[in-house]
Amino acid sequence: MKTNPIENFIPRDLNPNVAKMLLQYSEFLEEIVNYGSNIMTWKPLDYVKGDQALPISLFLRNYLSYVDACSILVKYSSIEPCNGLVRTSFENLLYILYLIDDPSGQKGMSYIIWNAFEKNKILNKCDGTSQAYLRLAEAFKKNELLKDEKPPILKDIDKLKEKNKRLISSIKYSDVVHEYNRAKNRVKNKPLNWYSMFDGPANIRELAIMLDLEPFYEILFKSWSSSTHGTSVIDGIVTGDKNGIVQINQIRLPFDAESVTGLCTNLSVFLFSKYIKSKHPDVYTG
Repeated sequence: MKTNPIENFIPRDLNPNVAKMLLQYSEFLEEIVNYGSNIMTWKPLDYVKGDQALPISLFLRNYLSYVDACSILVKYSSIEPCNGLVRTSFENLLYILYLIDDPSGQKGMSYIIWNAFEKNKILNKCDGTSQAYLRLAEAFKKNELLKDEKPPILKDIDKLKEKNKRLISSIKYSDVVHEYNRAKNRVKNKPLNWYSMFDGPANIRELAIMLDLEPFYEILFKSWSSSTHGTSVIDGIVTGDKNGIVQINQIRLPFDAESVTGLCTNLSVFLFSKYIKSKHPDVYTG
């Protein structure tokens, strides 16, 4: 049986004027994504063959995906979740700017090898014969939600692990693998960020500082981390009326739609300008 919503909590029938405004914001963000999709097809003047050039395109693809998601949410007045999406967009923007200046391909290869080692961890947990899988299966048994389930076992797991092993063992990446192990030993039990290899920035804040974007980090990344991780459940959500009675605001409030659209626009114009100037100077107009 279909459940009727509480209209005061989730008003899906928007005021026509509000709906028109949100549609305009959404279409503006769509235009940004449309332009970005064209950039994805342009062949950089510094194009080199090899997978070390792949990460920057993948991060640009991710960036556009998150902005596109914001355009959909804005259209339907679901603005709050956009905070986390813009924060993640900014993270991808930092990665792209870091990779722009990479004439040797070292930064791109660092990501590829870091990702291969991260993939190893996942593959081991999806191999029914590994100790990592057995430990995960035991954890499933003790979990209230997963006690009747089993961890997934990937089809052709041996082939997948062998392919990943060949990548890590290839002569092309030997220096990068050596650096990965050196950097991993340096941080010991802490997670290693791919951009920290070859004495790169230790964390996302230092990466933002290196790229002269610390103010953006403080405003966008750091202050929005709580909403992204679900820990900010009071600010902007709980209010009081004139009698001092606490109220929880409805969802789908359109109040920050203009702000989200403006942030996405400013970040995108900045990113596209930097990217085109570096990779496509023949079409850069300033």
